[in-house]
Amino acid sequence: MATAAALLVSTPAIAAPVAQEARPAAAPSEATPAAEEPAPAEPAAVDPADAEWAETRSAAAAHYAEGKALFSEGRYLEAAGQFERSHARVDYAATLHKIVDAYEAANEPLRTMQKTRQFLALPICEGGKENATNYPCGEPRRRDNMLARAERLRKVLGELKLQLADGVELREVRVADKVVPLSDFPLLVLPGSFIVEMHGPLKDQHRSYNVTVDGGEIYSVFVPPFVEPTIAGPVVGPDDGEGKRLQRERRQRIAKGAFWGGLGLTVASGAALGVLGGLTRNRRQTFKDLQDEYISGGEPPVDPMCDAQYPCTAEAEFNDFKRATNAMIGVTAGLGLTTVVLGIFAFTKQGSGGANASLQVRAVRLGLRPGGIVVRW
Repeated sequence: MATAAALLVSTPAIAAPVAQEARPAAAPSEATPAAEEPAPAEPAAVDPADAEWAETRSAAAAHYAEGKALFSEGRYLEAAGQFERSHARVDYAATLHKIVDAYEAANEPLRTMQKTRQFLALPICEGGKENATNYPCGEPRRRDNMLARAERLRKVLGELKLQLADGVELREVRVADKVVPLSDFPLLVLPGSFIVEMHGPLKDQHRSYNVTVDGGEIYSVFVPPFVEPTIAGPVVGPDDGEGKRLQRERRQRIAKGAFWGGLGLTVASGAALGVLGGLTRNRRQTFKDLQDEYISGGEPPVDPMCDAQYPCTAEAEFNDFKRATNAMIGVTAGLGLTTVVLGIFAFTKQGSGGANASLQVRAVRLGLRPGGIVVRW
């Protein structure tokens, strides 16, 4: 704005007349030139930033007013769009609150929860009020309203989490055939069933999960490491021997992992077999005692299962436990044998293939025979 001093023009003072000697009039060429009028003052320059900010605020206010009009007409999604445009220009928390109102009225729980969380992430307003100097900030009364909404929406929506094993990298994640950035997890989802697809860095690294999430449920998907693909066929060229060595080492690493896993399963199966064997022995002794009492002419209690004074219930329990114990013996033996074979392959050093090689490990073959498992190598 031009100041008063800038708009004022000073006029030179006129001196009092002084007596002079009479002299002839000057020739036209010697006449004193007329005094020039001063140039008008230029208006003060307007700051471009101030002009741009005024235009931005004006556009935000126009979108906000349009959103309120649409909301009053029941056109809630259109109103939310106008409020979004207003918030994109000037991010007042009060406008964000109106966005939440519009999405909730339009029955859009996912968008409502997303914007609610965005509001709750804002700092609390100093002094309790949002203004042009401290925005965006959440006023306490609005925060209380948002907290209540979030609590209500948690019972309606599900949440999907990803738990990646150490070293697992994902190139792409799709939920219900839509690409979702990893930064969006934990992901809010509507209750229902859908497919979660995960793609690793390599082309053939892919996993697919059929997921069902209920309202209020947090569903976690664990992603184990991708198994490295086996190279089909020998590596040709001058590096043929080195390629085969790398293949052997890779197979041995996989076999070592399988061996330790099999060893753990074998130990667990053995422990279960010990417990089951003890229970079987207990049931056998109970049945034998009741049977001896029956044979000796005693008066054992009437067994309701066979409506007689014969311990048929104890006999049935003993037979059930005996069959379960026999099955567990087979499982434990199979696990132990498989673990031994994996250990032989995983921890036996292989020769270089030359004439002086002291040990060569051949392919191990497993086969089924009527007598059990046959191992050949």
